[in-house]
Amino acid sequence: MAEPDLKTKMEKKISKKREALLANLFSAKADKVRNAIAKIPDEGDPSLIFPMLRSYHGWEQEEDIRTGIAQILMQLKTESAIPVLLRALEEPEFESDRAFIISIFWNAGLFPVEHIDFLVRQAIIGDFMVALEVLTVIENIESGIDQTMAQEAMLDIDEYLEENPEAVQAELLRQIKQFLHTYLNQ
Repeated sequence: MAEPDLKTKMEKKISKKREALLANLFSAKADKVRNAIAKIPDEGDPSLIFPMLRSYHGWEQEEDIRTGIAQILMQLKTESAIPVLLRALEEPEFESDRAFIISIFWNAGLFPVEHIDFLVRQAIIGDFMVALEVLTVIENIESGIDQTMAQEAMLDIDEYLEENPEAVQAELLRQIKQFLHTYLNQ
């Protein structure tokens, strides 16, 4: 009988470690969650973003757990995290965490330049903090914003402000529009 190859054995070992990590991350016991968080920096990857966000959302009363998860997420530094974070912004379960999720982009040095229109829509439909985080992300983009996308985003802002001039995020939306306008005219 042939010996299973080393790669298969390692994949099974990684899979079991990952299952244990996820089980602890979703545990009802804070100590198990803290233990999982301590292991994630060594074993983490973008596929753990949703589980970490769910745990972050579920532990509102445990600031150390939320801080630990936030620190991990803000150190992602991989472009493959961008689509996962964008998808998280669309999930109703994370609606109250949208400002936090957007802050991950600029804290991790991830700049979704191909998705400026999406971020601007988040600022429009979000609250003051969401708009503030979007402004921060956009202000930190150094290059690569598509001209057509930026113009469409500015039109979206104009349309929203025309109907909602006193919205809580109105001034921030004006600042986003001004930044995009200045960016396009460089």
